[in-house]
Amino acid sequence: MRLVAGRVERSDRWAALGYEGSVLVSAMLLFLVQPLIGRAILPWFGGSASVWSATLLFFQVLLLAGYAYSHLLVLRLELRRQIRVHLTVVGVSLTLMTVALLFWETPITPGAGWAPTATRPPLLWVLLVLTVSVGLPYLLLSSTSPLVQAWYVTRYPQRTPYRLYALSNLGSVVALLAYPLLLDPLLPTRGQAWVWSLGYVAFAGTLLFVARLTRQSDGAPSVDEEDALPLRSLSTVRSWWWSLGVLAFSTAGSLLLLSTTSQIAQNVASVPLIWIGPMALYLLTFVIVFSGGWRYSRIVLVLLFVATQIFGYVYAWGNAIPLPLQLGTYAFLLFTGCLVSHGELARLRPDQGDRPSSNLLGSDLLGQNRTAYYLLLATGGALGGVLVNVAAPMLLSGTREYPIAVMACWILAAVAVVSDRKSPLVGRSALQFLTAVMFALGLLSAFLANRQAQQSFSTGTVAAERNFYGLLRVQAAELGNPPQAVHRMVHATTIQGFQFVDPALRQVATAYYSETSGVGLATRWWQKRRSSVRIGVLGLGVGTQAVYGRTADVIRFYEIDPDVIRYAEGKGGYFTYLRDSAATVEIVPGDARLSLAGELAAGGSQQFDLLAVDVYSGDAPPTHLLTLEAFELYLAHLSGDGLLAMHTSTTHLNLVALMASQAKRLGLCGVIAEDQGDGGAIFLSQWVILSRDSGLPDAEPWHAFPNLSSAYDPGVAPWTDSHSNLLQVLR
Repeated sequence: MRLVAGRVERSDRWAALGYEGSVLVSAMLLFLVQPLIGRAILPWFGGSASVWSATLLFFQVLLLAGYAYSHLLVLRLELRRQIRVHLTVVGVSLTLMTVALLFWETPITPGAGWAPTATRPPLLWVLLVLTVSVGLPYLLLSSTSPLVQAWYVTRYPQRTPYRLYALSNLGSVVALLAYPLLLDPLLPTRGQAWVWSLGYVAFAGTLLFVARLTRQSDGAPSVDEEDALPLRSLSTVRSWWWSLGVLAFSTAGSLLLLSTTSQIAQNVASVPLIWIGPMALYLLTFVIVFSGGWRYSRIVLVLLFVATQIFGYVYAWGNAIPLPLQLGTYAFLLFTGCLVSHGELARLRPDQGDRPSSNLLGSDLLGQNRTAYYLLLATGGALGGVLVNVAAPMLLSGTREYPIAVMACWILAAVAVVSDRKSPLVGRSALQFLTAVMFALGLLSAFLANRQAQQSFSTGTVAAERNFYGLLRVQAAELGNPPQAVHRMVHATTIQGFQFVDPALRQVATAYYSETSGVGLATRWWQKRRSSVRIGVLGLGVGTQAVYGRTADVIRFYEIDPDVIRYAEGKGGYFTYLRDSAATVEIVPGDARLSLAGELAAGGSQQFDLLAVDVYSGDAPPTHLLTLEAFELYLAHLSGDGLLAMHTSTTHLNLVALMASQAKRLGLCGVIAEDQGDGGAIFLSQWVILSRDSGLPDAEPWHAFPNLSSAYDPGVAPWTDSHSNLLQVLR
């Protein structure tokens, strides 16, 4: 008997590991594919932070679809039919991935024919590309956790399934951290896609094993009267409030995640490392509150209070605050805010009856129906994505969704505390008073941060646009001594150029493009040698470079943001550099790298004498325009003795060391042209001037500047399309 019992126990242990393994593998694949496919399509859409935000929106919507799919399976089908249908759909996804190999390099990375054009709406095209490449596999992976939990309860009716949910989130965190630390440094994007595809095949194998285990269970139907009854009770008032609570807290967490990621990415760089950090913290809070090892306590509200006070200060001062303090504050606020939101979600979860529920209304309304709970949770996540990506650009003046998300956390937490009849605050006047003060001050701090964002947006603003590529403003200001009226273009927090209002000064080269700047010196250097020059500029801004144009010159701008093009071409009458230029001015809409690659394939090199690269999304340069592959494309478009001018004036990144590393790998020489500015019309600027000519650093006027080789750091590796190490260049 003991031998039989031992065998049964070992068999039972292996069966439990099968369920856990399928959930773990699916979760890891879910969150490995996000940075992987995001990196693959990032260069197609200008490398902006909005690409990752749109990618998150897609995955949140697909997560919702996966939860809805699993919920319907559990609700409508008996157990064996659930298994049969699900395995059939998994087989279809494997077949489609195999077919994709006939057209793509890997089963999930779309071919070049799916690259966007200037006429395609970027947000919709991002969603379409992701749907075609990873839509069905992701939907099936996202359905695994709730579906396998339902199967698990069928086999182990006395065990709680929430450990599997915590395990799922833990696997997600591990996958997110493994991507930048292991997968990304070791493999190119193509290799990463193959690893993921093989992992998906392994997942299908584990799912087949779990399905077999579930069939061997007692065969009890997964939908019975007790399980179906709570869904019918959703029409009751109490169920309506329960559903609203789950939806609200999950939406708040999603809002905080997306707004935090956008805030960080626009001021540092839009790379997987920046995306992954906030997502890992977000998921870690799910692990903590659902693992069972720690029961969420509202004492965390004190930490949220502290984080909010620091946030208000950092948000008001912006880039004047050191980067480590900014990042630390944003991370602290995200973690505590999500810990509160997700902790309240844990209080609202349907329990098994092994312990009393302590939800918003003090009652367990959905009983065993966990799939409905997960469906509401996913709906909130998707709603947060829609609010940040779709509603905010249309409804908000400025990027104010971040402080609004913080305010939402405080309001919802206050509602939860007040509504909880079992709270230790009930009947304790002193604690109630202190809690009320904390809520009031926390909400006030978030409100003041929102007000600061609004004032920053409106001060001097005469025109504004917000689109997929970010917030663009035209501001009226005064510069110089004596002060002169100017119009300036601001993208996020970065001034991208300005022009004097006075007609006598409108042809003055300003900001980073003055005659004493690196790009100004390079332009004049060429114009002294040739009667006509061809100049390419990546990044239009207000079109300042056009002021240098002579009748025989050609200046060709590449710009992805259509609103920037409209204002530079004269919308509103604020900027006239392009209109007034004597040169032939050409504008190529769309991502600069895609445009240059298309031109090279179609008609050969542009043979630029000077190619200036000045591309920033906020204070963050798109990384795909700084890689070795991008440099090789730039060189292909230069004449034999042409110059490449790279703008490296950033607050947080040491791009000069990166330029030195790239130059050494490509056999280029260069100088670091720094201009101290005049405190008015001429900004402090730094340009790296690169050439194939080894004699350039000794020539006039370049001999006055430091040689680029002096900035070489063997610890800074060249960036490629497959790997870019942001940590190496952080100041």
